[in-house]
Amino acid sequence: MDVPQIDIRPLRTEQELRACVALQRETWGDAFTDVVPPSILKVSQRIGGVAAGAFDEDDHLLGFVYGLTGVEGKAGRIVHWSDMLAVRPEARNLGLGRRLKEYQRRVVGELGAAVIYWTYDPLVARNAHLNFNVFGVRVTEYVQEMYGQTESLLHRGIGTDRFVVEWPVPDAEVNRRLIETHAAATNRQLLEAPILNAGSGKR
Repeated sequence: MDVPQIDIRPLRTEQELRACVALQRETWGDAFTDVVPPSILKVSQRIGGVAAGAFDEDDHLLGFVYGLTGVEGKAGRIVHWSDMLAVRPEARNLGLGRRLKEYQRRVVGELGAAVIYWTYDPLVARNAHLNFNVFGVRVTEYVQEMYGQTESLLHRGIGTDRFVVEWPVPDAEVNRRLIETHAAATNRQLLEAPILNAGSGKR
């Protein structure tokens, strides 16, 4: 598949909105009760939210990103919450997740948003790599049972404890964070820090 031929744009038609709902169920399971329906996907776009998809040359939905824009605190800072991101298994490793996130950041930046929040499972190492080393996020909070008990097969049996991370919208701030993150890999003081619970098998 030729990545440059993939078009990332807002979900527009009823067919595209329903394809997004179908992909949600494919990703999180048919019993998942937190599916965002077409009506909410559509309404969210009218008030600054992002409901966008990655489409191939045949207009087949390969992935999507969804989030809500709101106002944080008494100061009235505009922020965005990235709620869902999914890519079909056959379209993974093409960089679509990153492109969808970058599209989202560009859109909310035009609205004046200062930061994008989302959560990730601290038990999934590949997500930590993507979030810190690729995007340049910072952890702001650890929340126990962020989403409670869900019916998703992905959540069953391990709970939904989550890190809440923040991703700055301005390019300069993202670049600064990535420089700091990558520099940490060569920081001698950090590299010599003791490792706890390194998997020695001792209890």
